[in-house]
Amino acid sequence: MGKKLKVIRQQKGLMQRYVSQKLGIHNSYLCKIENGTVRPTAEIINKLYELYEIA
Repeated sequence: MGKKLKVIRQQKGLMQRYVSQKLGIHNSYLCKIENGTVRPTAEIINKLYELYEIA
C-alpha cells in the first residue's frame, strides 16, 4: 500500500512535507508509511484518500 501511495503522491506533484503538514503528522512518519515500515491508521488512510482525491 505504501509504495502505491508514494506513486500517487508523486504523480500529483506533491511533496512529502506538504502532505505530512496537511495530515498533521511528522514527515518521517509519512516516509515510513510510504516505505512500508509502518501501517497507517484508518484515519490517516482516509485523509490520504481525500487529499489524493481517490474514490
